[in-house]
Amino acid sequence: MLRIYEDHLTPSEFSVLLHCNNNRELIPKDSAEKFITALDDWFLNMNNMLLTSGKSEPEPYTLTKLRPTVWLFTGPNDNANKILVVCFSVQGLRRLTIPNTLFMQYADASKYDILMIREPHAQGYMQGVPHVGRDEIEVIEWIKTHKVLSRYERIRTIGSSAGGYPAVLAGHYLKAEFAMSAGGRFHSSRKSPRLVWRRIKMTFIARIISRCPKIIFSHSINSRRDRKYALIMSWITGGVRIPIKDSEATIGHQFFEDLLKQGKLKAFFQQTIFSEYD
Repeated sequence: MLRIYEDHLTPSEFSVLLHCNNNRELIPKDSAEKFITALDDWFLNMNNMLLTSGKSEPEPYTLTKLRPTVWLFTGPNDNANKILVVCFSVQGLRRLTIPNTLFMQYADASKYDILMIREPHAQGYMQGVPHVGRDEIEVIEWIKTHKVLSRYERIRTIGSSAGGYPAVLAGHYLKAEFAMSAGGRFHSSRKSPRLVWRRIKMTFIARIISRCPKIIFSHSINSRRDRKYALIMSWITGGVRIPIKDSEATIGHQFFEDLLKQGKLKAFFQQTIFSEYD
């Protein structure tokens, strides 16, 4: 239940709820001790993560649900003067492996608006996104032509795990400043070689039709599948690879969390998706 709030809550909303919890205003004071402890632990853990941003104030985002599967987090200032960061979530989830609240706190609400796309089928975007499109291209076309999103002159894309592939496609078709795949990977080649070939072909076609000037493939050094995907796709697109060294044995696919544990997530985002790249 609390995990749902990690994706819905903006940093400002979390700050208000944290204050209420500290004053014991969220649940009845006679609640069982285990519920009070669980809530306190969650708030403590979330707050500690937010503090790693180095900011004393929460980023002032507000949430607008454009579709049940598409959420737009906006901050102050006019859309035309900001950068829209289009995020393709991990399959089946609403996030880029880390809570949306935390991702927003690392951003600058005056410069970046965030579009989070959810893929509830848990099929690696093979069936598109409900209420948006039946495949990757229809989803990208929906983003491109939506009356709100079309106001943005600058776009960046990022996708985690299965979202890495549509993020790179969108980077090309939306003429983004750059696209980023974080831990992207192919389907198992033994089970579905046709799907592996399809992703390679679709990415190659996208590059020919509309080239994205900068593409980043970040991956864990310890994950063979992630490393293989980044190697092949960077060769096809001309993108660059950013291998990430794990702090422990094999964090593998969850390297955003590992970067957070190492205290390096802020620097990573500032050098990639939230960089001052022009």
